[in-house]
Amino acid sequence: ATESVTAITSAKIEILGLQLGDTVTEGQHIAKQDPTKLVLKRVVLQAQLTETNLKHDDITAEIESESALLQIIEQRTALLDRKAARARDLVANNALPIDAVETALNNSLIARQNLLVQKSDLARKRAQLAIAAVTRDRLRAQIKQLDADITDSTLRARSNGQIIYLFNDKRGFAREGDVIARILDPSVFEVEVEVPVNQLA
Repeated sequence: ATESVTAITSAKIEILGLQLGDTVTEGQHIAKQDPTKLVLKRVVLQAQLTETNLKHDDITAEIESESALLQIIEQRTALLDRKAARARDLVANNALPIDAVETALNNSLIARQNLLVQKSDLARKRAQLAIAAVTRDRLRAQIKQLDADITDSTLRARSNGQIIYLFNDKRGFAREGDVIARILDPSVFEVEVEVPVNQLA
């Protein structure tokens, strides 16, 4: 029953005062990796998260203002539709010249076009808001993982046992996934022996 302690990242590493054959306890520090690269990556992700939060807030404010503007455009469109309908009735009764109804109808169509444009803009803003929310959640998850990796850059034994393999250099460079130490639990192992028949007694 062996446990491998592996490098969490590709970085410089230092073995913390242990030698082959030493016994270790669960949670004991085995080695320390340089977390500088992880810390810098976290700083970059934190800056991206701040930028994403600002975009999210900006888009939210835009949606609020454009929603209010949409209500005004809807009311204006309804008003111009009623004016166009009234103008048609007056033209039918010869109470208004034909070009007046054309003007009223044109105004109504322009208002409808503006309404469609405003609805399209609002839908696009809502999609942008959803994308910003997903990006924010992804960045938060990445930062949380980096925090765990920074903590884990101090490599620890996860069980009690004896070191049966140790990284060659006291100080060196290890790539992510490299085995730094192997620990054997002395209470869980088998011994296989070949004994000549005449020695069995």
